[in-house]
Amino acid sequence: GEFGRYQKLLFICMIPFSFFVAFVYFSQIFLTLIPEQHWCHVPELDGLDVEARLALSIPMTNGEYNNCYMYDVNYTDILAQGKVMADPKWPQVKCRHGWSYNFTEIPYATVATEQNWVCDDAALPTYAQSIFFLGAIVGGLLFGWVADRFGRIPALIGTNMMGLLAGVGTAFVSNFWEFAIMRFFVGFAFDNCFTMMYILGEFYYYLFEIKFKTKNIVYLEWPSIRM
Repeated sequence: GEFGRYQKLLFICMIPFSFFVAFVYFSQIFLTLIPEQHWCHVPELDGLDVEARLALSIPMTNGEYNNCYMYDVNYTDILAQGKVMADPKWPQVKCRHGWSYNFTEIPYATVATEQNWVCDDAALPTYAQSIFFLGAIVGGLLFGWVADRFGRIPALIGTNMMGLLAGVGTAFVSNFWEFAIMRFFVGFAFDNCFTMMYILGEFYYYLFEIKFKTKNIVYLEWPSIRM
């Protein structure tokens, strides 16, 4: 019953599951990061540097460039006229050609920046996270039944295979709903990957303890039986 070699071995066997579960849990945070500095993309101004593009195309809001609006003017004519600063009286419109991002602080593109989940779609990363945990709830119910019906090891293998396939599939999504479905199935397997291993560890620990105590009882009772 002590924390001996057998229990230490079970603990070591659980480490890989705990390690990768942490990656699964926190990966969505990094997959949906959006740089704070992002502005409407204006194709006609691609030949200018960032500061010149912003000064000519993006309105100011509270001393900062607006993330969701641009000036609604003919930029080809504006460039031909040699203007370098926007007129605050110009009409404004929501971004028409996507967004440009400042990747200084976040030096990589995420699914949120590739799909432009900003402004009107800024809530989509939160929805995806909620769908992930919805999958965890449904998966806990289903794989609990699978474990009781077919055993913990088949359930453990099933959760890991589902998490692997859905995790790889996340890299190939092209829209929000594909991403949400993949994250649902990752969440579906998420908690159960570790839970099944934990239950197996507990089961084998108690099995070992019962076996050990049973042997002791038999050895103690055997002399009296022979008598």
